[in-house]
Amino acid sequence: MAKNLFLITLLFVLLHASAAAQDLPSVEDWLLNSVGVVERLPDIPNDPTPSLAFERDDHPETLSPDGTYRVFIGDFTPACAGRNVIVIETQGGSRRIATCTDWERVTFGGWLDNDRLLMRYDEPPDARPPYEELVLLSARTGEAHSFGVELELYEPLSIFDDNSRLVRIADRTTELRRYDTIEVCALNFIDLATFESVDVEMTYCFHQPQIFINEQRRELLYLNHQVTDNERTPLTTPHIVNLDTHEVTPLPISGIVVDIMAISSDWNRFAFLVDNELGAGRGEIWGFNGRRRYVNPRWLVYDRAANAITYERPLLENLDDQPIEASILDIATPGFEWTPMGWRTILVTSNGYPPVLLESINGEVSEMLLDLPANAYGFSFEHVEWSADGRHVLVQIFNDGVYVVERTTTSVTPIADQIDGIHFGASWYDSSQLLIEVNSYDSPVIQRWLINLYDETEQ
Repeated sequence: MAKNLFLITLLFVLLHASAAAQDLPSVEDWLLNSVGVVERLPDIPNDPTPSLAFERDDHPETLSPDGTYRVFIGDFTPACAGRNVIVIETQGGSRRIATCTDWERVTFGGWLDNDRLLMRYDEPPDARPPYEELVLLSARTGEAHSFGVELELYEPLSIFDDNSRLVRIADRTTELRRYDTIEVCALNFIDLATFESVDVEMTYCFHQPQIFINEQRRELLYLNHQVTDNERTPLTTPHIVNLDTHEVTPLPISGIVVDIMAISSDWNRFAFLVDNELGAGRGEIWGFNGRRRYVNPRWLVYDRAANAITYERPLLENLDDQPIEASILDIATPGFEWTPMGWRTILVTSNGYPPVLLESINGEVSEMLLDLPANAYGFSFEHVEWSADGRHVLVQIFNDGVYVVERTTTSVTPIADQIDGIHFGASWYDSSQLLIEVNSYDSPVIQRWLINLYDETEQ
């Protein structure tokens, strides 16, 4: 199960970018004594995971998946009259200018295949508002197709139908506006072969977009935002959109803040985080720290076939009538999992209360408190994963350690201790063994360890 568990986040980079190089610790330094046999697996390279997301870089370049083309920003040339030039280099070393651009900054996104590459153009960072442009480049022909200039380019860009179509939230604000005013946007489909662009319906850009696609059902789920009378508070409603006909079906759920937490594989059950209180998420909801404001959030499960909310529960129980700002992972449902008889999850109600293990079986919901350690960040779960047999749940707490919780007794077993400058990734290898990967910020390899949780007599 050669699977890289490390998606090193921006937060981790900021915390450790200045740290000095350090050797990876031995297993005796971090593995706690309450677990069974340990086996060392072969190391793997510490390579970043490819993504369609745009990543800033002062000297960007990118290689096609098959290694045929290298695309980079070249030096100023007379042919481009002092402008930025995008250069394509083949395996043989020959180079040619693909296009010249007036944009100050060029960012490469993901390759759709061995030929097509998404790019993002930006004006200088001191420009207000920051005009941006989405471009599709063919490395084979050198042609660059623009999808138009927008005040702001929102991610994610969701690709489907074998990389032939793209859907996104597109900025449709047509004139300069004050930086604190809302933006008119649209749910936008693009055919990447014909470059046809279709706006399905209008929305407002209050929140970071959430877009989910089910190609088998030919459906898309996203959050549509409209404005209330005061023109600053959104009314958010989940919409299901047919991928072919673009028919829109609103779900009977709405609030000032709505977050899509989980969708069942058959797309008949949905879990949401909803806050209807005035003052929730006003203005810029997502800041640089990735946190948003809640006043009185509720967690609910909606059954599409029955057209009914089958479970609803408030999350924050010790607010003292004060709104808070918290990470969506801090007051949400990490490790949510649908089961044949219902669902199960760990529910974090607030930093002052212990997490709750919730399980729904045939409509009956049980709640059990978990004796997990809090840290300076409260109960910040970095990773939560259920074992295949459903007996245990793996919990990794940010900046703390790795634990395993037994579902029926809620007993907690510490697995790995946190070490400064060292990052752990943990996942189930099978129902009785954990795969733990260990690396530091500047380590060229990731160590991989297989841990048996039981003695032979316990299995």
